[in-house]
Amino acid sequence: YNNTVSGKIVLSEGVGVILMASLKGSELIELEFTKGTGGNAISVAGSAKYFNIFSVSERHFDISNNYESYVINFCSEDLMLAERYRVSKSYVGKKISEIADDILRNKLKVNTKKLPAECIEETKGITSIIVPNFKPLEALNWLSTMAISNKQYTVGASYLFYENKNGYNFHPLL
Repeated sequence: YNNTVSGKIVLSEGVGVILMASLKGSELIELEFTKGTGGNAISVAGSAKYFNIFSVSERHFDISNNYESYVINFCSEDLMLAERYRVSKSYVGKKISEIADDILRNKLKVNTKKLPAECIEETKGITSIIVPNFKPLEALNWLSTMAISNKQYTVGASYLFYENKNGYNFHPLL
């Protein structure tokens, strides 16, 4: 139920990578996934993703075995940007899905690859609303509590805002 992708990598090594790479907690990390092992490994097309390292934690030294272990904490670049900005704007005569789209495209400036048209499902009704100085992700979560699907099967507010491998999504639960 997180708005953006984040994770941790636990490393144990004995050559001093953390010192050689000068990992302090403000670098980019690229993750790419493969299927299979060894000579049978197949790179997953389009699987390379970039993340911001926001901290290196839980450093432990084992002098007797000459290795160090630590945790690299990373998150989506959009999360780092979202923490720096605020949305304070009035919207008149808009659907909630249009407001969500505006925040993602114009406030967070999300890459269009992470925001295909089908990722934001159209909501029912027209509204006039003031977003009261929220961080962008807070605003999107707030909007999701008021959004009602344009489809017949949905009753009540049932939307979620989240990021997955395909990009951002603003969809009803069902």
